[in-house]
Amino acid sequence: MKVDDTIRASKRDAGNKGVARRLRAAGKVPAVMYGPGTDSQFLALDPKEFGMQRQQFASSHLFQVQVEGGKSYKALIKAVDRDPVSSAYLHVDLYAVDMKKPIRVDIFVELTGKPKGIIDGGLLTQLMRMVQVQCLPDAIPEKLTLDTSDMGIGDIKHVSDIKFPEGVKPTSTHDEAVAAVIAPEEIKEETPVAAAGAEGAAAAAGAAPAAGAAAPAAGAKPGDAKAAAPAAKADAKKK
Repeated sequence: MKVDDTIRASKRDAGNKGVARRLRAAGKVPAVMYGPGTDSQFLALDPKEFGMQRQQFASSHLFQVQVEGGKSYKALIKAVDRDPVSSAYLHVDLYAVDMKKPIRVDIFVELTGKPKGIIDGGLLTQLMRMVQVQCLPDAIPEKLTLDTSDMGIGDIKHVSDIKFPEGVKPTSTHDEAVAAVIAPEEIKEETPVAAAGAEGAAAAAGAAPAAGAAAPAAGAKPGDAKAAAPAAKADAKKK
């Protein structure tokens, strides 16, 4: 099924949690849209259509919001509240943008290429998945890419290594690490001390003879231990 990027919304009355629950029971998702130069609007969305749009387009996508019987807006999905058990949509925040003013938005970073360090047994680790950028709304990229093919073991790539589209720049003043190729962790072998401890624990599992008790001689029968007890007492009296 083809999904477009127009969020169709109907107006709703503002209200408390009870109003929102009744709206969800009627098969709609309560939403609010706000932004610079725009009064807050209370809206209702179709959860099925909205869910497909969320799957089809990136979180940084600029959507067209068409309000039934009203105006059309350009907006970002600012926040989504979902039920922790059923994952049903509970509430949506939409941010109507001013197309002439720069905005800040988080963009997903995709790592491309196969690092040469992987051939040497290294592991590629992505340290940052989202980078905040500033740009005009119509210049928002769907994603950012970072080429890792020249990375060896121990190499790290930073935000400055990303090729940003024209008019798009990172907001952070620190050149944060995005990806690294690290050596695989070495398997710790069992040390002699640990082995000795294990053997001692195994020996302790067997019952040790009581202090002062005579150990049975090799080849002695179980009854011999009882017979040896009086003799041990008699020897003690002689001493």
